[in-house]
Amino acid sequence: MNEIETFKPTGLNKRLKEMEEKLEQYEKYFEGEETPKQSGWDKFLGKKSMKKEFKLPRKVTTGKRRKLKQNYAIVLYIFSNGYADFFFEPIIDDKIYIRQTDKYHAATSEYVIRHKEFPMIIQPEWSLVPFSPREHSIETTEKGEVSFPQRFLIRVMKEAQLGKPKGFGGKTLLWIIIGAIVVLYLITQVITGGGTP
Repeated sequence: MNEIETFKPTGLNKRLKEMEEKLEQYEKYFEGEETPKQSGWDKFLGKKSMKKEFKLPRKVTTGKRRKLKQNYAIVLYIFSNGYADFFFEPIIDDKIYIRQTDKYHAATSEYVIRHKEFPMIIQPEWSLVPFSPREHSIETTEKGEVSFPQRFLIRVMKEAQLGKPKGFGGKTLLWIIIGAIVVLYLITQVITGGGTP
């Protein structure tokens, strides 16, 4: 009995066990249940294929603690030519001043979002007011373009598709009967000589 308890897989058994573990981690990672670090899949993907975390540009993060205390916010400024850049600008009297374009823009609390511990504003150059997540969510809900139920619906559809046993359905059986009738008709035409007088 002790031999069975102390038995450790070697050779082919060991490789099969490792492959099964990798496959389980792979499934958890790609089904979205776990992050690469949680599933242990990051060890197998390697450093090159791992997704890097977004980091703010150096000019924005320099002196960030001091600026954070002085009512500064990160501004993602979208220029009219499609170029975007980050700035660290102070919010003074519910407005921000962008030196590069020499313009003032509104910066009330309803337009401020958070990036980690920092307040952030997404400001298009052509608009007086910044991007508002609340207004945008209302617009997308009214248009019917929300993405909240997508992941849930995809899982339900997969479960429904996998849960049904595959067999002969009504359409498949109908096509088999029609095919058999056509084959029988062709055989009778060949045997009887085509049915021409």
